[in-house]
Amino acid sequence: MTITPPSGLGPVAADAGQVISSGPAQVASARSSRERRQGSYAGIVSRTVSLVADAAVLAVISISSLFLVQAVLAMVDGVPFGDIAIDSDWGLVIVASLSATYFTVGWAVFGRTVGEALLGLRLIRRNGRSVGWIRAYLRFAVSPLAFVACGLGYVWILFDRRRRTWPDLLMGTVVIYDWRRADDAGFEERLIDESF
Repeated sequence: MTITPPSGLGPVAADAGQVISSGPAQVASARSSRERRQGSYAGIVSRTVSLVADAAVLAVISISSLFLVQAVLAMVDGVPFGDIAIDSDWGLVIVASLSATYFTVGWAVFGRTVGEALLGLRLIRRNGRSVGWIRAYLRFAVSPLAFVACGLGYVWILFDRRRRTWPDLLMGTVVIYDWRRADDAGFEERLIDESF
């Protein structure tokens, strides 16, 4: 089999006997795959990848914030940067606050975090409406429940027909595939019609 790379560099040897190209037909096929999944419940792989991406984003935000706090404390105290250490309890408070803000704002304002946006996922209530501030914060607060009992609350996605974790069950939320922008006209109405 030969594979024709999209850059036109010529055929590449393969072992299945098919010609693979990246022309308009494949792009249309990818779009139709997205359209078929639009509004369906997100599975464990997509949700895990989005969680890993969110962890990376939060790591960068947390490290940057702790660095900034340390720099400000050094300037205020008039000592070299290396002579200042942030107490671990305060570091934990800062990181927990940043995490709560990141997830709460992401879910309440956009319906998704950065990691969820990368994979085309959106958090909504079971009735298709947006999550809102209180529910978004409470879902963040109960999220550790997903990882009790060796992650059973997270793996519960495999057993629930709506692919919900324990925090989803408690808060009445679901995670769906949705590649549309949140500012589309009539966004919530279409989600309700198509998803439920």
